[in-house]
Amino acid sequence: MRYDNHNFFSNFLGGVNSKDVDLTLDLWVNEVSNLIIDSNDEIISLLNKTGIKAEKTDSYEQLADSILNNINSNSLLNKGICFLIAQENGITPDKNKDWKKAIDTISDKYAILFKSIMSSDKVKASIKADLMEHIKSKADNAKGGINKVVFSADTVEGKKKRRIKIAKYVLGGLAVVAIVYIGLHYYKKHKLSFENGGQLPPVAPNPVMNPTPTMPVSNPMPSPVVNAVAPMPTPSI
Repeated sequence: MRYDNHNFFSNFLGGVNSKDVDLTLDLWVNEVSNLIIDSNDEIISLLNKTGIKAEKTDSYEQLADSILNNINSNSLLNKGICFLIAQENGITPDKNKDWKKAIDTISDKYAILFKSIMSSDKVKASIKADLMEHIKSKADNAKGGINKVVFSADTVEGKKKRRIKIAKYVLGGLAVVAIVYIGLHYYKKHKLSFENGGQLPPVAPNPVMNPTPTMPVSNPMPSPVVNAVAPMPTPSI
């Protein structure tokens, strides 16, 4: 769920007190997606300061992976993320006298939550999918556009986009091959006409087949005529 103009700390305490894990995670995902989009340099700096290599050329997905893969085991990263979340929501020394206590509360509760759920690859994958959905939506709606790559090339989404791009190149290549083939076929068919100043080559007449001679049929021999013998007269007594 995406939260706009909400009181993060109040909602966070409500989720913790009611033991609503979904709400507490939704709040974290919403805030971290905001940080990755709006405070990209701070996130990269935080990752490097907490021993996790990150570069400005990293895609949003790479940054999300760096956070999710280390948030459970790297307490400094968790505290740093919670500090940036608190700062983005006005929990600062000049606005909240208990700002340090509030940040500690946020980081402690999330540390307990992540320790209990991040050991499951399915849960982590679900959180990542939710996080990337937030990031993509916010990147698409960002004013002035986003120049940073959202998905890495080696992920499912990245591979899908790369396959579409490759398919376009393949189809374009096939079209060129087809055009070349048709052109060569046409050239071979009309080559003589080009050599003869544009005159079409004469059409060869169909050969006239000589009739196949037939063998003469000899007249059959006439059958011999057998003279009939008159019957002998019966003698009288």
